[in-house]
Amino acid sequence: MLRRLCVSMVALTACAAGLQAQQRPPAVHVIEGACPFECCTYGRWQSERTVDLRAEPRGDAVVTGRAENGDTVTAVTGHVRTVPTPFVFRTDFDRFEAGDTVWVLDYLGEGYFGVWWNGERVEASLDFSPYGGTAGSMCERCEHGSLLREHDSQWWVLIRTASGRQGWTSETDAFSGSDLCACE
Repeated sequence: MLRRLCVSMVALTACAAGLQAQQRPPAVHVIEGACPFECCTYGRWQSERTVDLRAEPRGDAVVTGRAENGDTVTAVTGHVRTVPTPFVFRTDFDRFEAGDTVWVLDYLGEGYFGVWWNGERVEASLDFSPYGGTAGSMCERCEHGSLLREHDSQWWVLIRTASGRQGWTSETDAFSGSDLCACE
C-alpha cells in the first residue's frame, strides 16, 4: 500500500511539473510576420544610412549585401524574436487578478500586448507602452502591475534591394517608411 502511494505521489509530482512547464512560454518566442507597433507596415522603405544585410536573422550571420544610404528598398516580411518577460499584477485588472503573472511576448499598440497566459498566446491590455509615453517602458507608474525586467525584443526584417539582393537586418531604425502614422 505504501509503495503504491509513493508511486502515485511520484506520478502526481511529475504530472504537476509537466503542467507547470506547459504553462511557461518557450525561452525565446518568435512571432513570424509580426510588425511590432501600431501603424507598422512592410513594403516600400527608404534607407537613411548604409546597412548590412545578412543571410539569416542573426547578428553573426554572413553579410550578403548592403542597403546603401538613400536606397529605396522593399521590406518583404519580418519577425519579432522576444525573451518572454514576466508582468505581475498588483491589483485586479481587466480579466486578471492581483498576483497573476503573464509573460509579455510582443507589443501590439495602444497598450495591448501578445502575452503568454495559461499555456497559450493571447492578446491583453496592460495599459502601457514599452516605448515610453503612457507609463514608461516598464510600466513604472502603473498601479495595476509591472514588468519584472526590461522587455527584450528584437525585430528582424527581410529587405530586398532594387537590384534584387535580399538579406535580413535588425537595424530597422535605419529606414523610413515602416510607420504609416508617421509624418515622414
